[in-house]
Amino acid sequence: MGSFSIVIALFLMLFILIFEIVRKKEGVFDYLSFVNLVFFLLYVIVPVYMYLFNDNLSWHILKTTDIESTSFFSGELLALMFYFVMIVSYYLTNKLKITKKLKSSSSNLYGKVKDKDFFKVALILYIIGMFTWLVYMKSLGGYNEYMRLGELVRNDGSATQTSLAFFKHFNLLLTVSMLLFFCFIKNAKGLNKLAVLFFFVTSAIASFIILYQNGGRISLLVFIITLPVALMIRKNRINFLALTGFVALFILLVLFGDQFLKYGQEVNYAIPKSKIEILSSIIEEFAFPYNNLGNLIPLFPDHYDFRYGFVDLSGAIFQFIPSRVISLDFLNGETVSQFNTTLYNNYGQIPIDIVSFGYISFGIAGVIVLACVFGMFMKLIEALFIYKGSLISCVLYVAFLFQFSLAIIYGDPQQVFLSLFKYLFTLVLLFLIIKSPKKKVSWK
Repeated sequence: MGSFSIVIALFLMLFILIFEIVRKKEGVFDYLSFVNLVFFLLYVIVPVYMYLFNDNLSWHILKTTDIESTSFFSGELLALMFYFVMIVSYYLTNKLKITKKLKSSSSNLYGKVKDKDFFKVALILYIIGMFTWLVYMKSLGGYNEYMRLGELVRNDGSATQTSLAFFKHFNLLLTVSMLLFFCFIKNAKGLNKLAVLFFFVTSAIASFIILYQNGGRISLLVFIITLPVALMIRKNRINFLALTGFVALFILLVLFGDQFLKYGQEVNYAIPKSKIEILSSIIEEFAFPYNNLGNLIPLFPDHYDFRYGFVDLSGAIFQFIPSRVISLDFLNGETVSQFNTTLYNNYGQIPIDIVSFGYISFGIAGVIVLACVFGMFMKLIEALFIYKGSLISCVLYVAFLFQFSLAIIYGDPQQVFLSLFKYLFTLVLLFLIIKSPKKKVSWK
């Protein structure tokens, strides 16, 4: 029965290809274009490849996966359901008055607010990010210890203890400040240009070190390609040479990213011997969402109660509040990704994807509700940054585009909120600055 999941995968393939060709987009591509690409990878390429070339896979979890199980057919159906509900929600949200107001606000905000206000935002982000990063690093024992502990913290968040762990949440404000400073380089002159270049270069170096220490290959890839993609959006033209470079960088990070990100450790750069080994290595990196569904459906609700999402969502929000301020016992349990990993008895972590999170929260109803919410917020955020006359707007447009695309793969609320925090903090700061006295710009 599980083999029929391939039929669903082929149907989804045809639908996405035709849908992407015929639908109207506001620009060369939009949020739904990237979401379509992610779904195509996760629920078309992965299941077809696993079914046809299972013997070429090396990850022990995939090699022991029974793709003929009915649960994989059911999982592919759930993914298809999520996809269609999300699309309906996305387009229905586009007809709401609030969406039209956000589009108008986008033009009003990014077309009329003075650059000095955006520069203030970038500078404040830089100061907060740099200060908290340096203090957090010192609390761990300095640069070398900070880098050495990176992998331990990734595999076990409690592996290191510091009273200033809360500061880590603010480190990545440096990445946003870097993106904003880049937008001022072209028009800055004289000493102002030198100052902007200084802030841009130092924030870029610090951001790279932080992302390197965190060890996220996809995060590193997104960090590198955000600005080039934003320039494509700004010019409303696809740069195929840049796309080729993105693909090459993506493949290199998938094949050698783990070795590259092991600071101070002796590593073996094993080069895949054949094209099929290279392809298998790439597929294995994105096979866990499809495998999650096939693994979780037989377990819920027969062997485990639904999680109902409350603890997971609460933990995602309260993770930004220092434990000294508020300490709730029910928030100290394992995250949904940690729980998912225990089902595989695997070292490290196997992330939970958004479809699987919806299912283990409320079953089929959870998948439908989450798809509705996801499609709605995706359209609202896209509308807020729809104005293409400003590079700053284009940069933030692309930043949130990647956030929504990655949320499909990494659907743990704690990971999603942690990744979004730096951008939400930026928007709040921007709102406070332009709404301060003597500012006449309106969001309406």
